[in-house]
Amino acid sequence: MSTSSTPSSTSPSVCSGLTSNQRSTPPRGRCDALVETDEYVYVFEFKVDSTAAAALAQITERGYLAPYADDPREQVAVGVNFSTATRQVDDWSTNVSSPPH
Repeated sequence: MSTSSTPSSTSPSVCSGLTSNQRSTPPRGRCDALVETDEYVYVFEFKVDSTAAAALAQITERGYLAPYADDPREQVAVGVNFSTATRQVDDWSTNVSSPPH
């Protein structure tokens, strides 16, 4: 029997009631991070020396939240930009979508 410390791309990871899970890879790629809670689905896209707006645009253009279109939870797109000059997050923004009724 072999063991691996690296989870597969579809294995959920649970920490403090949060589930991080990558669903199957869509044809246009997948988000950098996905966190699911009982009430929210968070999709993160990270950029370097760019903008949070560019990260949010990629989430929208590539349809990273599309698999959750009928999900009753709120969907939160999170765009984050890191600066190589400051070695810190220098820009972040969110876009919240209400669940379908």
